[in-house]
Amino acid sequence: MDRGPSSGVDVAMAAGVLVGAAALMAILWFVFRRGWRRWMETSDGGEEFSLQQLRQLRDQGQITSAEFEQLKARTVAQMSRRTHREKGEA
Repeated sequence: MDRGPSSGVDVAMAAGVLVGAAALMAILWFVFRRGWRRWMETSDGGEEFSLQQLRQLRDQGQITSAEFEQLKARTVAQMSRRTHREKGEA
């Protein structure tokens, strides 16, 4: 009892596999893109600090005032980029 080369069940299964694969690829692409952005945000400066943490490091003498200003400028720029990006995604 051969059902033939393209019975309805075979076509439905093939369509289901294709739709599932496309959905999985879309999910992976979205996750990868978001993770890549986050990595790029912190990759230029290594660890990301809050302004409060930077002030504490400066006050404790662990970084100089010049280093503080440089790190503060980088942190503010990262926060600004993130804010603009999130507004664009919303």
